[in-house]
Order: sequence, then C-alpha cells, then structure tokens
Amino acid sequence: KSPLLALMTESESAQFQRYHDYIPLAGVLLEPLNTSPRAAMGIMFDCTRPPDEAQLETIAVFSHIARLALERQAGNEMLQKTTQAALAASRAKSDFLANMSHEIRTPLNAVLGFSGLLQQTPLAKEQQEFADAIHTSGAALLTLIDDLLDYSKIEAGHLELEQIEFDLCRLIDDVLDIMADKVAPLLLYTHIDPELPHTLLGDPGRFRQVLLNLINNAVKFTPSGHILLRISGVQQQKTLLRCEVIDTGIGIDPATRNKLFQPFIQADSSTTRQFGGTGLGLSICRRLVEAMQGEI
Repeated sequence: KSPLLALMTESESAQFQRYHDYIPLAGVLLEPLNTSPRAAMGIMFDCTRPPDEAQLETIAVFSHIARLALERQAGNEMLQKTTQAALAASRAKSDFLANMSHEIRTPLNAVLGFSGLLQQTPLAKEQQEFADAIHTSGAALLTLIDDLLDYSKIEAGHLELEQIEFDLCRLIDDVLDIMADKVAPLLLYTHIDPELPHTLLGDPGRFRQVLLNLINNAVKFTPSGHILLRISGVQQQKTLLRCEVIDTGIGIDPATRNKLFQPFIQADSSTTRQFGGTGLGLSICRRLVEAMQGEI
C-alpha cells in the first residue's frame, strides 16, 4: 500500500482509497504503463489467495498490449501536432513571400518606369549605357519577383484562372513582340495549324506566361540557330492545344529531365553555373498547365 500510494498524485490516491474502502481486498498488483498520460493496469487479490503464475502472465500480456496502444496513441497525437505546425509554417511562409513580393514590386515598377523615361531623353553614350543597364537589371529582377509571387500564390492555393474568349493568333503575335528583342541573333519561327479555331476559351494571360517561359528557356540555352513554336490541335470533346517549343540549343541531360519540374531545381545547380534563374519557371508552368486541365 505505501509504495503504491507514493506513486500516485493526491487526487489519484484519494480516488483509489475510496475504491479500496468499498471493495474488501487485501492486496493490489499494479503494473505502470505510461507516465504521460498517467496510466496503470493491475489486479486486486485476497492475500489469502495470492495470484498464481497464470494470472501474473495474464496481467503482463495485457499490460504490454495496453502499453503499445498508449504509445501508438501518443505517436499519432505527436504526428498530428507536427503536421499542423508544418502546415501553419508553410502558410505563413507563403503569405510572407506574397506580401514581400508585392512590397518589392511597387518601388521596382517606379524604377523601371523612370529608367524607361530616362532612356528617351538626350544622353551621352556612357549615360545611355548606364540607363540601359538599370532598366535591364530591373526587368530581370521583376521577372524573378513575379516567379516568386506566382509560386507563393500556387502554394497558398490562391491561384485563380479566367475563362474568357481570346484570339489565338493575336496572343501568339503578342508573344513574338515581347520576345523580339530577346531572341536576337536567333531566328524565331512559328507554325500554327490553320485548322485551329481563331477564338478559344481559357485564360490567355496564363497561357501567354507558359509560352513565354518556355521560349525564354529556349533562348537561354540556344547559343546559335533557331527556335520554333509549333501549335497544333488535339480534337476531343473540346479543343486542346498541343504547343511545342523546339530549339537547336545544348539539350538536356536525360538524367536531369525527371527533375525539371520540381521547384528550385536546375540542370546545373553549381555556384559557377553559366545560366542563372531561380529554378521556379518550369515548376510554375507545370502547375499552370495542370490547373488548365493539361499536361506538360
């Protein structure tokens, strides 16, 4: 009695004592199972008939089973708490990234706007080079921020797609106009299946973003030659577009292809790599294409 009560809290001891007063017994065999939550299993017996070996074996078996159940329950509770904490941290990271991207984009747009105006004023040759460098670097930084903002939106589940009519040929012309200065001295060809309808339903902004990203990659990894954007149709219950970007560049190592669409992954991740970037472009493209019920 004394060692047993010493292991109990005051409330547990009082509860056990009340139970002991109602049931005439002379001995207790208690097997501790867990400390948090406090649990024990035992048998009560008359000292004139102490427990035999079979009863002792029984209490040992049931104690073991109960201990395993408590450990499993504790493990599940810990896993649930850890998962909730990880999800909360991920949401906080995505929200922080989205907010910071907005905060950085606002002054950066001003830098680009004023540097663009500066480029249109009479400048000496060296001043013109400085202004061009400011504008080019700012545009590159804005592209990086846009990638981070898109990725944070996707991770936070805030990606929304439009469903509006758009002119396919006009959209491709917009892509060519945007890429005109970047592709030189490469040649950029397009081939659009004449059987495709001119007006389609979808999100033209996100569709343009995917094409620009793929063509930008082609430009980055093609030192000479040409790039071909080919668009054909796959006729099913609705019109699906098959868009291919083909270039004469350095190609991709087969061992690297399976990792291309993972975030922050690049074919060359060394610190001395020749080609920059965040490694988010293709990951964002994949999420956008899948959101538009396609595949890449």
